Amino acid sequence: MPEVSIDSCKKEVLIGYIGILYRKFKERFPNEPINFTEVKHGEWLWELADNGWADHICSKCGYTINTDIHVIVDYDYCPNSGARMDGE
Repeated sequence: MPEVSIDSCKKEVLIGYIGILYRKFKERFPNEPINFTEVKHGEWLWELADNGWADHICSKCGYTINTDIHVIVDYDYCPNSGARMDGE
């Protein structure tokens, strides 16, 4: 029996869920176009700020979040540019 990873299962569930949402949208709004946009990828860069905290900086747009040095920014997306913070 082949091994199945958690990530591949999550991906299959997500793809299935997107398909369901697409069908439901088209049923409800048959004449509305659906525009897909390219996903932007980035990563959080960080540097020590003047106040002793850490500046977490979006590599795509430069948006900065200033937090305590021990706090890890747990944003999967930049709230300014919408870039997915997966480092790709």
